[in-house]
Amino acid sequence: LVPEEGAFVVQALLEGEWRELYVFERHVQQLADYEVSNWYLANHPQSQFVTGIVAARAEPGLRHALRNARYAIHHRDGRTERRTLASVEEIRRVLEDRMRIPLPDHPALDARLGKMLREAR
Repeated sequence: LVPEEGAFVVQALLEGEWRELYVFERHVQQLADYEVSNWYLANHPQSQFVTGIVAARAEPGLRHALRNARYAIHHRDGRTERRTLASVEEIRRVLEDRMRIPLPDHPALDARLGKMLREAR
């Protein structure tokens, strides 16, 4: 957490370089500042949160990140392991084992994951 004028900036050391992850401004936010944009992010048919997967989980010494089929493990020392997941089974395994998200055993979910994989190629 790095204090800046009027804000706090959260940074992480990625690949040997400090990068900004989030900025928290100090002025008071109103609910209306969030409602419309949150609704569109969660509901618009072209939103990355509707059409794909965005997941992350931190654990001591590393951070897991998944965006669609791109999976990365960021280590505290700045190293990053990256790989592209090639199957629905791999995506399920990362979500359940690495992200600790329980998934239903449902054909519609597998169909959506398969569609996302095809579109990501």
